Amino acid sequence: MFDHDGKLLHVWPRKLIGPAVIYVDADDVVHIIEHNGSQVSAHTVEGERLAALGVDPWPGTPEQLRNLLRVDIERYGKVARAAGLPRQ
Repeated sequence: MFDHDGKLLHVWPRKLIGPAVIYVDADDVVHIIEHNGSQVSAHTVEGERLAALGVDPWPGTPEQLRNLLRVDIERYGKVARAAGLPRQ
């Protein structure tokens, strides 16, 4: 984190996925939208995370994700059919 004159203030200990937009409000809360679009977060200027909204990127392979989705669709499909929800 740098001040307006370019002086280094803090180095944050967490990895961000390509911050796309960084905005510091009047209360020194740092709002970040990451490039991959999966996270929006708020931090102190020291880097402490105050809040986050979004999902973490899938850490596995495409095949692992495909298998997870197949299992979830089967699992929640049974729940939807039992509840009488129409297929979409």
